[in-house]
Amino acid sequence: MLDLELVERYDIWYGDGRYHRFIEDNRNIYTERLIGDCFVFGDLILEILAVKNPEITTNLLNNSSVVIRVQANDVSVLFLGDLGREGGRN
Repeated sequence: MLDLELVERYDIWYGDGRYHRFIEDNRNIYTERLIGDCFVFGDLILEILAVKNPEITTNLLNNSSVVIRVQANDVSVLFLGDLGREGGRN
C-alpha cells in the first residue's frame, strides 16, 4: 500500500504537486515491500532489512528509505538509500 500521506507531506515541503500527481497516476506499478522480503537474481540475494517506520517522525522522508542487503557469495553490501540518522539507529 502506497503511503499517500507521506507523498502529500513531500509535496507540501518540497514540491509543487508534480510528485503526488505522478504517484497517483502510476500507483498500480508500485508495491510496498516488507521487512524480510527476499529477491534472488542468479548469485545475488537482495533482502529488505528496513522500511518506513511510523514511530520516526524526524526527517520523515529520508527515514522512510528502504534498507537493502545485497549478498553475492561471501560479499555483503548494505544500501541505505537516503536513510537519516534516526532511522540508522534501528
